[in-house]
This record gives sequence, structure tokens and C-alpha cells, in this order.
Amino acid sequence: MNHRTTQEVGEAAQSYLQEGILDEDNIERLYIHTGPLPVVRAVADRPSEGSLLAQFCRTAAREFRLGIGACAILTPTEKSGKNIAGQLSYLGVEATFMTSRELNLNCKGVKVLPLKAAKGLEFPIVAIAGFLDSPFSAVTKKLSDEEIAEMLARERRTLFVGMTRAMRALMVLVPAHQPGSLLQDFDPQFWNLGNA
Repeated sequence: MNHRTTQEVGEAAQSYLQEGILDEDNIERLYIHTGPLPVVRAVADRPSEGSLLAQFCRTAAREFRLGIGACAILTPTEKSGKNIAGQLSYLGVEATFMTSRELNLNCKGVKVLPLKAAKGLEFPIVAIAGFLDSPFSAVTKKLSDEEIAEMLARERRTLFVGMTRAMRALMVLVPAHQPGSLLQDFDPQFWNLGNA
């Protein structure tokens, strides 16, 4: 029985994970809450990424009658997290980048943290972003196909954990140009793909 996420978030995350799954999962999942389909959107550059994140946080917080502090943005790297926090602040949305060592869940604004720091946490509203500069492309050039597949499966599981931090609303931003295999395979049955 899942008490944290909505059925839509949980099933969308499960459908995404299927490519990186370790064991076949035939367990029936039950959920207490329902909500909107998670959203996937493509962004071409940092300004459009920042604008979309600001709009998502403001709209979702208003829709769920929560403060902006109910929002978290999870990023693949510290650098992308700091860039996003700066973009949001520039756009008038209070945002703070924090690592797991600096975590302050009482901070009033949007919490921006690395994906790997989010395990064990939960937030009503979550966006996953910061993939415009892929941290994987330089690494994969030096690896065998088997090592790439293993790394991809591991990173899919990390993204799955990030997705399941969302209690009510989830958005994933992917690069408009060459999203890479990590940021593909969003089944339209479970995800609102819009113009992604």
C-alpha cells in the first residue's frame, strides 16, 4: 500500500523504470491517493528551463493550496542545481540549492538538490531537471557497451527514486535536442507528454 505518491506518479515511475529493472515485478501496487498525470516537457535552453520550472512550481503550489516551499527540484549535478536555483531566484521564485549535508527542509522557498541527496525524502511537488549539459556523454565514450548498459540501468533507478519523491505533482524536463537514452521511454499512457 503506497501512502506517499499518487497512483499516477507511482505507475508512471514504474513504467519508466522497466528499462532498468533488476527483477521482474509482478506485485500489485495499491495507492491511497490519485492526482494528475506526471508531465514531461522538452526544453531547448536554460532560460526556457528556468521559466518552465518557475511556472510549474507556482501553478502546482496554487493548485494544491500549498506554499512555494512545498516544491523541490532534483538535478543530476551540483552545477546544474546551482544554475537552476539562480535562474529561479532571478525569475522571482525564492529557491535555495542544498546538498545532503546542508539540507534544510524548513527553508521557505523551493528546495533544489541533487538527485542522489533525495533518497528518503518526500515533497508534495517535484520537478526533475538540469539535463541540458549531459553529465553522461563524456563518461560513456570510454566505456564498453555492457558498462554503458549497467550505468544506464543504475541512473534509471536513481531517476526512479527521484520521481517517487513526488507526493502529488511531478514534472520531468528533458533536453529538446538529443535527450539521450536515459531521458526517453516515457509511455504516453502514464505521462502527459504535451510537446515533449
